[in-house]
Amino acid sequence: MDWTSIIAEIGGGLPAVVIVALAWRDWINTKRIDAANEARLNDMRENSRELRAVSDNAAAAINGATATISELTRLLEDRRNV
Repeated sequence: MDWTSIIAEIGGGLPAVVIVALAWRDWINTKRIDAANEARLNDMRENSRELRAVSDNAAAAINGATATISELTRLLEDRRNV
């Protein structure tokens, strides 16, 4: 269908032209909003991946520090018991 047939189906005249123009504008805006939302979701996914990597690194560092502290504690206890 072309624009003139759509306008004729609605009933013609200025109100029909306005309705078609508003519907077209709404369709364009919806496409823009969908694209912006998808971009934000992609940003959030990337940020989540980066935060996960930071969290994993922090957990590994804490686990390493815990192992070191446990070993030092064991050595001090062994030294105290000698």
